[in-house]
Amino acid sequence: MKEKKRSTGITVAALLVMASGVVGLSSSLPAQSTVSIFIKPLGILVFTLSVLLSFAEIVLASVLLRLKEWARASLTAVMLVNIVVLLFSPFFYTPTYLQSQAAILKSDLDKTHLLQEKRIVQMRSSFDEKIKGYSAQEQERMRQAFDSSLNDLPQLMLRISMFLVGACAFIWYVGVMYFFTRPKVVAQFE
Repeated sequence: MKEKKRSTGITVAALLVMASGVVGLSSSLPAQSTVSIFIKPLGILVFTLSVLLSFAEIVLASVLLRLKEWARASLTAVMLVNIVVLLFSPFFYTPTYLQSQAAILKSDLDKTHLLQEKRIVQMRSSFDEKIKGYSAQEQERMRQAFDSSLNDLPQLMLRISMFLVGACAFIWYVGVMYFFTRPKVVAQFE
């Protein structure tokens, strides 16, 4: 029986999927308190599913290199489940996890001098100049909103970064599904 030749695209895609699985495992397993970031018991299910899906990516990617049809179909299903987990996992984060991540981000921002007291004083004096034409009561309300926005900045940045990481992951999963369901690629599998 003549053995089919594997295309470079399949090789590269399989190796990238394998690397993705390794990154998924390495980011989940070392953290001792990883499960505590989720609301129990559904959060534990989401965490366990994420670890299993990462492991499945590694195994299936290695079998993809041998051009097995069942591995291609299974990987497509794994990517679909990854998308579902990705879309629903933010609903299971505990508020304390989000607060602790925002505190870490605020600490990092302080270290990089983005929220240094000197800069805040400059921003506040510039802000005070711009609101001079308003009544004292309105000025006080605006100052409180300004101070509140400074305190909310780390949480906002955390949410934006979580969204961006999630968007990249979503694009990755959809891209892998698209690649392995293209007719030219499907034709190479047994």
